Amino acid sequence: MSWRDRWDEAAVEERLVMERTPVDDLLLQAASGRYGAYHQIWYVLARAAGLRRVARVFLRVLEDESDPLPRYHCAAALLELLEGSAITPAELSARPGGVGDSLTRLRGELEKRLGPAPGPGESA
Repeated sequence: MSWRDRWDEAAVEERLVMERTPVDDLLLQAASGRYGAYHQIWYVLARAAGLRRVARVFLRVLEDESDPLPRYHCAAALLELLEGSAITPAELSARPGGVGDSLTRLRGELEKRLGPAPGPGESA
């Protein structure tokens, strides 16, 4: 079995465990930087919770996370939910500070779909 086959098999196992985990628990894990070893959390959350419920957590990760690999998978899952976005996951997965224009465009797309982001002290 190749390394890729082992990786894919482990990713499926991680996804299956996450699919049995309550969405609120997964959102807390994502918000606290516990993404799993195989980046399945993003895709499971996107399918299980939908855009309105994950957008703010995913956006915070894209704004704050320094590792480009979780940023890429987070962006890919979020952009799947945004269907038709011209932004690519690669544009959002460079190191923070290198994606400013793409993050600004993403914030605009999210605001069009979901309304303005809540201010400090307001609930999402």
